[in-house]
Amino acid sequence: MKKRLKKLNILFIVFTIIFTNISFAQPTLNQLEGKEQDFDNTYIYMEKGPALACDGELIVLGDSFAFLFCANIDKGVNYIVHQGYDVSKICREFLPHIKKGQYKYAFLMIGPNDFMEQTSIYIFRTMLQIIIADLKMKGMKVVITDYCDPDYSVRDASVLYYLPIKCFQYDFVIKELMLNYGLLYVEMRDLLAEYGRLPLDMVHPAKKMYPHVLERVENVIEQDRINSPYRLEE
Repeated sequence: MKKRLKKLNILFIVFTIIFTNISFAQPTLNQLEGKEQDFDNTYIYMEKGPALACDGELIVLGDSFAFLFCANIDKGVNYIVHQGYDVSKICREFLPHIKKGQYKYAFLMIGPNDFMEQTSIYIFRTMLQIIIADLKMKGMKVVITDYCDPDYSVRDASVLYYLPIKCFQYDFVIKELMLNYGLLYVEMRDLLAEYGRLPLDMVHPAKKMYPHVLERVENVIEQDRINSPYRLEE
């Protein structure tokens, strides 16, 4: 009897390990073929991507949402993405890879991991300020979105009553820095509400959402180029 139980325990452990590995690896099936370098699950593509609204001069920085964004749009884009990263890790590990003058625009898709990990709101603000300042110093205009949305994020966290309030604090910081630093802004809350109901993997919204996000990013960049005082007359 003991031997049978031991065998069953071993089989259960083996099954659990295999299942966990398959489940964890699932998002990496969209590994942006031919473009990624895999070091600790970070994916980098920093060449000049195919023509975008800004002719390949856009880089995307962020976590698994940014990962899926890059994987599910029909245009190539430059990126540094890592599943599960918060602003501190993005600040520490992504910024050194970007050279001055390398890109004109940076699209930040950040927030939910900080919310899920309950990063201090003060650390969130400080790290985000450092990221923005660094990118601007390197000659980039920053595009940011508000996808740390209470209605979406809280559903995947805890039911504790204070979380919707705390999630609004993260969102407020994003909006505050957007106004203070003159960042370009992409509204994503309505897309989360629509496509979050059809989740890709019980955490991330459906793949259909990401082309709509790209369209909005392209629109704000195109509008910025039109409004730029340095725009050359054709």
